[in-house]
Formats: sequence, structure tokens, C-alpha cells
Amino acid sequence: LNRLKLWDSTNLLYRRYSLQEMKIATGIRGNVSEKFGLNGQKDIDRVSKILCGLIIFAFLASTLFIQNIPGSDYFKFVSSWIATFTPFGFLLFFITKPKLLQQTLVKALSLNPEYRDRLVSHEAGHFLLGYLCGLPIEEYKADSVSNAVTFFPNIYRSKDDKAELNDATILKLSMVSMGGIMAECLNFGNSEGGSADMNQLNEFLKLGKDKLSDREQKERVRYGAVMAHSYITLNKSSFDKLKIAISNKEPVIGCIRA
Repeated sequence: LNRLKLWDSTNLLYRRYSLQEMKIATGIRGNVSEKFGLNGQKDIDRVSKILCGLIIFAFLASTLFIQNIPGSDYFKFVSSWIATFTPFGFLLFFITKPKLLQQTLVKALSLNPEYRDRLVSHEAGHFLLGYLCGLPIEEYKADSVSNAVTFFPNIYRSKDDKAELNDATILKLSMVSMGGIMAECLNFGNSEGGSADMNQLNEFLKLGKDKLSDREQKERVRYGAVMAHSYITLNKSSFDKLKIAISNKEPVIGCIRA
């Protein structure tokens, strides 16, 4: 019965929030873009470290091949050059397939318990806010780069046919989109997965029946952040239980019952 009371229980009374008001309401300190993970700097730093490691490996490997590998001088020469250019092959491959790079990083980092907890918190935030907003949940994945929690109906009916959204739906999607970011901020003090959420929310904001100005779009984002923070805080017990269910890879109905 308590779970049914939570379904579609959000209050959509809209009000404008300035940047300073949003920071006060959510407890965010410092640069909002950095705290929300909108610049993708963490992923850039990780890729840089991987590339640096590969360059060092390539240098050591090429030297080792030349000095110690058995075989002809030609074979040593070819082997050392292959080792030397490995980092550049890695860089070229992932420049052409950035989504694959993100997926590979997420899969690898999810082996770390702390990062795994961050992923689970992020998706639990989306899941909880979607449920509170009355959006039927189709499925979820706690290790996906994008669209880790999907809802019925699909906003994008096809690539070229996108639904127009009324004001109430825009407000709900603002809360749901910011749910993952705010869940991370509440648990870890910052978010690392905000860039994809913000890009998707910006697309939603462009689908309103009444076209929003840049200022109005930013106000919807700040509203979504404050509301997501408030509802996760108010439903902390349900949020924590949901995290456990997602960690155990329970089906959607199992997560709702948690």
C-alpha cells in the first residue's frame, strides 16, 4: 500500500530557481558544471592515464624486443615498431568509436566496488524519480552508458518523429533526468555521469509544445535538480532499498517491491 502511495506522487507546482537558490537548496558548493559532471573531465583523465600507460609500455616493450627477442634483425625491427605504435592505434580506434570507449570504461570501472556503488546510486535516482512521477518503467541497466533506465511510452517514436511534450511532462522529465546526478551528489558529493543525462534533457526541453527560451530551459534544469534532490531525500529509505535491489539485479517488479 505504501508503494502505491508513492506512485505518481510528485507535486508539479512549478517555480523558478536562480543558480544561487538551486545551490542553497541542494547543498552544492563550488562550480556546478564540475559538481554535476557535465564536462566529462573524469573520463578524459582516465583515457589520458590509459594512453600514457600504453606509451610507457610501448617504449619499454620496443626496447625489450630489440635487446632480447630472438630472431632476425628484421623481425626485431618489425616487432619493436608494432609495440611503438600500439598507443596510436588505440587512440585512433576509440576516436572513431567514442561510445565503445565509454562502454569499455564503464565495464572495467564497474569492477571497482566504489564505482559500482556510484553507478547503482545514479540509476536508482532515475528509477525512483520515474516511479514518483508516474512514468511506467520498462527496464534498467546499472552498467550502461546511456538510457540505463527506460520508460513507457518512448518519447522518440522514430528517428524523425518525436513526440511534442506538454508542460507537465517537461517538468517530470526534468526531475527524472536530474535524478541520477542528484543521487550521486547526495551519496558522493559530486556526479561523474551527468553529461549524458544533461544532453538528453536538453533534447527533451526542445520538444515542448510551447518553445522555451534558453533562460527558460535553464530554469527547468534547476527546477529538476531541486525537486530530484528533495524527493530522494524525503524517500531516503525507499532509495536505499532500491539500491540494494538494483545491486542484486532484481527485475523491475522486484525493484518496485523493494
